[in-house]
Amino acid sequence: RYTRPQLSDVQIQSVTATVMSGWQRWMLARENTRGKALSPATIQLANTACHALFRWAERMGYIGRSPLANLPTIGHSVRRKGFYELEEYKRFIDAGKDDKQYEAARLCFDVLFYSGMRIAEFYGVGGEDLDFSRNIIHVRKACNAAGELCTVKNEQSVRDIPMPQAIMQRINRYTKRLMEIPDHQIWPLNYMPLY
Repeated sequence: RYTRPQLSDVQIQSVTATVMSGWQRWMLARENTRGKALSPATIQLANTACHALFRWAERMGYIGRSPLANLPTIGHSVRRKGFYELEEYKRFIDAGKDDKQYEAARLCFDVLFYSGMRIAEFYGVGGEDLDFSRNIIHVRKACNAAGELCTVKNEQSVRDIPMPQAIMQRINRYTKRLMEIPDHQIWPLNYMPLY
């Protein structure tokens, strides 16, 4: 929808750098359905899609060179901060000290903070994934929002995470209080589908 009406009637062999430069200016000035300028991420996505299309046309021999080859990239992705920094971490853990579930919540939060695991990976951890002798948590599986075991996001997600010894000691004390250590969802809090 972001190539129309600018490019819909133009044959791919006829698209020039001048045409694409005009399209880029049109994109930068375009408004969404709510009358606001398109977000930089949306603009970048459309520009990247056009780059991919022209690279494909180049490889297939439909065009000699991409008309976007010498044009600047427009838009940019907005990097969302997906982690707590130390000051935020301290504020967060201090905020719940009066809660009766504070110790359980603090353990879960500390494991997440120090490991960097995704929520689904965190809930996939079971007894066999905890290596107390080497202070490592093995990430091999995940849980979906229904609490069922599933695979991790991708191959790179399968990993061994070194943990501070003090955190592993707390996890060890916690697991020793359990009657049975499950193969996933060992944590004392209910599943929170936040991912």
